[in-house]
Amino acid sequence: MFDNNKINTRQFTCLAILFVIGDTLLFVPSDVTSIAKQDGWLSAILAAVMGIFLVTLYSFLGKRFPSMNIVDISEKVLSLWVGKIIGVLFVFFALIDSSITIWELGDFMTTKIMPDTPINAILILFLSIIIFGIHVGVEPLARTAEIIFPWVILLFLILVLSVSPKINLENIQPVLEDGVKPVLRGSLPLIGFYLESVLLLMVLPYVNQTKRITKSFVIGMITGSSFLFIIILLSILVLGSYLTSNSIYPSYALARKISIGSFLQRIEVILAFIWFFTVYFKVTICFYAATAGLAQVFKIKDHKVLMFPLALIVYALALITAPSTTYVNQFLLSIWWTFTLSYGLFLPLLLITVAKLRNKY
Repeated sequence: MFDNNKINTRQFTCLAILFVIGDTLLFVPSDVTSIAKQDGWLSAILAAVMGIFLVTLYSFLGKRFPSMNIVDISEKVLSLWVGKIIGVLFVFFALIDSSITIWELGDFMTTKIMPDTPINAILILFLSIIIFGIHVGVEPLARTAEIIFPWVILLFLILVLSVSPKINLENIQPVLEDGVKPVLRGSLPLIGFYLESVLLLMVLPYVNQTKRITKSFVIGMITGSSFLFIIILLSILVLGSYLTSNSIYPSYALARKISIGSFLQRIEVILAFIWFFTVYFKVTICFYAATAGLAQVFKIKDHKVLMFPLALIVYALALITAPSTTYVNQFLLSIWWTFTLSYGLFLPLLLITVAKLRNKY
């Protein structure tokens, strides 16, 4: 760890929830229903079960190596130089995740909210806020998440209650029309996002109640995945599987359906606010993982000196790795979950297995 900041399990749970929801809230219904169709809600349940397994695995690793992040653990278990190589790869993963996520925010803002604003300006402004979040430290960030989370709950409840009158139960029928395979395949993109939760292992050493980490992590995953399950189910019930799968931002289109009388209309900005909050905390954690991980690899005492250089790299990667919305959607559907599998599943399993064989704990 690079400072003496400490957070409690409640604050960590809030961080975990906001991270799990992250950037998936707006477009994940499209990814899931494009494969599973009207059974996308079943894919969401299956992915949530896998997500609970993953965070249980991460908390198991964190509890066995308290006060150590995943880069520290890699250096201890796999030897110094192999651990440093793993650390560099982990930093690369965090940077790629950060760049794709902020590009998604920029793309949404320039297509739906501020079409006359260049995406470069959105990226620079958002990165500036992220740098500030890293500068103040993990503890203030966690406290902010604790304050913001109830507002996310409130806005989400308003969205759900407002759109509920337009539910059509026929949109989820017939159930399992094409069998189980589409449901299994439809869960993979969502599992790919849940695998990103391995980045929270960089924050885990700051939690001051190690024995309650598993409960906190699992509650975070269950709550976050419940948000996504509800938004996928509502998108299918209101829009139908065809419109959901063919919309770039189906949950935003869902929010535009809200119309109560003649006085409550066009409040889709509620969903946008929820997304801004969750994306901010996710990218900030990803960016912190990159700065802290790189500082750990090269034994730099203050990771904050890396903020601006890495921010420039993230800005460049966001423009290079995401040439278009179609390209990003296809990448997230077909490649992202296999890419995150290496870091989110294989790496923790490798560390636990090698540690057991070498009697490291």
